[in-house]
Amino acid sequence: MSKVIQVLAQIASDALLINQDSLTKMLLLAEISQNQKESMIAMDIDALTDSIHDLPDIKCFPIVIPEDEEHKTSIINQHLINFKQG
Repeated sequence: MSKVIQVLAQIASDALLINQDSLTKMLLLAEISQNQKESMIAMDIDALTDSIHDLPDIKCFPIVIPEDEEHKTSIINQHLINFKQG
């Protein structure tokens, strides 16, 4: 991944690489995968991200704890205590 970042930094800092031909020549010499080179030439950020993304997708699910019966009773009791008759 650091090689891809170095190549992107070089592209960003070199004004001569604005031309498609010079960009292609520079990428031919770069030590990155063919898929990464093609993604950069096509300016396809999603494909480039997929090619350097080597971490698994982390999925997080909240743990839902069932409501305590005692808690329900205290809420009901509180409503009955605060209940006023007119």
